[in-house]
Amino acid sequence: MVHQYKLNGYNIVLDTCSGSVHVVDEVAYDIIALYPEKTPEEIVSAILAFSRSFVFILITMLVLPALLGVTGIWLATPVAEGMALVLGAAMFLKYRTRYHY
Repeated sequence: MVHQYKLNGYNIVLDTCSGSVHVVDEVAYDIIALYPEKTPEEIVSAILAFSRSFVFILITMLVLPALLGVTGIWLATPVAEGMALVLGAAMFLKYRTRYHY
C-alpha cells in the first residue's frame, strides 16, 4: 500500500510495506497516483506508452549523438522504437500465460 501527501510544495510518497519515504517529482507522483485505481493491464500499457514516447527517445537522443555524431541523431528514433519493441515483447512473454495468448 502506498500513501501520497503534498506538504509545503513537496510530493511525499510513503510505502507502507517497506516503510520507505520518498520525495518525488510531479510526474512520478501522478504515475503513482494512477496505480491503485488501474488494472494491471492498464499499468503495463501506460509503462509501454511512456517508455516509448519519452524514456527511450530521451536516452537515445542523449547517448547516440555523443557516440556517433550526426549519424546518432538519425538513428535515435529507430533505436528507440527497437527498444520499445523489445520491452513490448518482454511484457508479452511475461504475461502471456495470465491472459492466455
